[in-house]
Amino acid sequence: MSCHSQDILFSLNSIIDSLPQRPEFNSLIYDPKKNFFRESKFGFSNIIYFLFSAGPSALKNELKSYSLATESTVTPSVVVQSRSKIKPALFRFIFDQFNQKYPCNNTYKGYQLIAVDGSKSNIPYNSKDRSSVHLGKSKANGETGKGYNQVHLSTSFDILNNRYLDCIIKDITLYNEILEINELVERYSGPPAIFIADRGYES
Repeated sequence: MSCHSQDILFSLNSIIDSLPQRPEFNSLIYDPKKNFFRESKFGFSNIIYFLFSAGPSALKNELKSYSLATESTVTPSVVVQSRSKIKPALFRFIFDQFNQKYPCNNTYKGYQLIAVDGSKSNIPYNSKDRSSVHLGKSKANGETGKGYNQVHLSTSFDILNNRYLDCIIKDITLYNEILEINELVERYSGPPAIFIADRGYES
């Protein structure tokens, strides 16, 4: 691993490890009086490290790989319980803290060049989640095939500094690219910038 990669990994780990001591921590978990209060083999840092390193395989398979790398044995139910204690805002907090450690210094005539684009991602199937589910296509025999669930992701990316700056995730039936680029621009707090997007956002 290069020195730069080691520096980046150290910065990320230090943010994660120091979070429980930060005043913002209580607002980023659901029950500060109970959640992550006691020491355990799979505490706060472990669940974050696992979530960041996990791949697309089934949870039990990802845990096998994690256990081999860390010598920490844990069951899928423990992971699910630990994950349920964390608010989504915690991941945004880590993201922002990490970006602050590496300022975007490259500009074009004093402007940051920020590209905005969207993509759709499949998530675990849940037919009861009406805001994200796609119903299956009708078959020739009249039956309906199994559907799938999706979310839409809009991101802003600093072209000159190769850095993601912000993102918005919406269930597939709720997303609106026009509103999302407005929100991304309003949330931006850096130096003067030029935002670049395709016609789906411009319209």
